Amino acid sequence: MNKLLILSVDYFPKIGGISLMTHHLANGFCQIGWDVTVVAPRDALVPADYKASYSLAVDFESKPNCRANFSGLKERKRIFKYLSSLGRFDHILLLHPFYYGSAALEYARKSSTKISCYFHGFELNSQLIHRDKITQKVLGFLTNVKSLKQLTLGLVKKVDFIFTNSSETAELVRKVRTSNLYITGCGLDVDTVSEKLLSRRCLSQTGRGSLSGKTLGFIGRLVESKNVRFLLDLLRFLPDFSLIVVGTGPERESLEERALTLGVEKQVKWLGKVAEEDKWDAIDQMDLLCLPSRRLEGGQVEGFGIVMLEATLRGVPIAVSHEGGMKDFVLCNNGIYLDIKNKKNSAEVISSFLADHDRVDRAVNNAQLLLTEKLTYKKIAKGICDVIELDQVDSESQTIVA
Repeated sequence: MNKLLILSVDYFPKIGGISLMTHHLANGFCQIGWDVTVVAPRDALVPADYKASYSLAVDFESKPNCRANFSGLKERKRIFKYLSSLGRFDHILLLHPFYYGSAALEYARKSSTKISCYFHGFELNSQLIHRDKITQKVLGFLTNVKSLKQLTLGLVKKVDFIFTNSSETAELVRKVRTSNLYITGCGLDVDTVSEKLLSRRCLSQTGRGSLSGKTLGFIGRLVESKNVRFLLDLLRFLPDFSLIVVGTGPERESLEERALTLGVEKQVKWLGKVAEEDKWDAIDQMDLLCLPSRRLEGGQVEGFGIVMLEATLRGVPIAVSHEGGMKDFVLCNNGIYLDIKNKKNSAEVISSFLADHDRVDRAVNNAQLLLTEKLTYKKIAKGICDVIELDQVDSESQTIVA
């Protein structure tokens, strides 16, 4: 049985994209027969309502804020010693590189172990656009006291394999390297898929599919890059439509003011932060999930929205923009694209799409097929496993999932 070490500075009790992926991907590797150990910081724990098939090693002496410069150098030595105490592994996978990355790379080289790094987009992009001071550049060049940018870019160049969640993130990596780069997409755990999957044949029982006013939906953090403002603008061209917004964030107040200014406030239902089951209830009320993300001037862009997969499970079609990693999911007629620079055209695209029930059915069926066949964490783990076991050094970049 192969032994895998997964390291992530993001883990439960924090509930977020990376912590959830760490948990579910580790379980996915266990499901295909790997012996998995997950290393996480001092407050790590497995919540009572989550089942872990892997071993959790809590790094009780961790100091995640000591990532770079002089404090980071001292912490890297401690992490190296800690990892050495865990024994030997057949492979190491970094699911967030900022804290454990450099020490894990040193440990991998000293123990002759292959190491991979997974990037989600935002963490790499933040370092690509960051500018170190000239003194830090010189210090990092001459000594081992390096900035976070220097450590991150060094990691990108030196690990054996890099995996990304989308083509958008892969393009960021290609600014630094092109070899042994793979796109996996993101996924859902097998249990969620089996429990929540709702075929289009069942939709008549939900009341969805009525020819009366349609309901658009959005789920996510209310920040500028999510571009919820665009959806409010669309409502001016869709007077019979309503919009459900699930989530909170710094733009909530300004978005409510925007709705009032546009005169569409009665068409919008702000649900705020909701419990897990209430999220699924909200999805079931939607006729179309809309994720019109846009790239900000600083380069920030969305990587891959797990909510797309959750909506797909419930038979809800997807609408995305051409900016961000979500576009990968819609490539094979799995949904529709929205031109975020042309609101009137996007409104017409939505109306035309939802009026064509056969087209909606095809889009949902295609999306559900892709999800169930390739985008569970067990399938993603198998794809990663195939790559690292083949050990194709300097292979051209390619995609694991279609």
